[in-house]
Amino acid sequence: MVHTSLQAAKILEKEKISCKVVNMHTIKPIDKKAIEDACDSNLIVSIEEHNIIGGLGSAIAEHLSKLSNRPKQLFLGIKDVYGKGGEYNFLLDKHGLTPNKTANEILKNYKNND
Repeated sequence: MVHTSLQAAKILEKEKISCKVVNMHTIKPIDKKAIEDACDSNLIVSIEEHNIIGGLGSAIAEHLSKLSNRPKQLFLGIKDVYGKGGEYNFLLDKHGLTPNKTANEILKNYKNND
């Protein structure tokens, strides 16, 4: 999802939204410093190509819960439903994990956060 995130960031830059993409390559141990550094943002977004419950977003939320100064968090991934089968790109599109759909969801939540 790092490549998708980088592409979505380019789309958001055109909308005058500055983005920082962080490759959280491990959930355990979670990079606490990267999460804390992101707390000066308006929105923290986790993007994962599996269920959003119990994954990267949950690990980020767990650490954020211990901090007093934290922004809103957006979880992008497969909602807690059975995703069914299909070709990889079809499933990414179905679950809103393409660069355009990801950027649109971030934009919608970013604007609602102001």
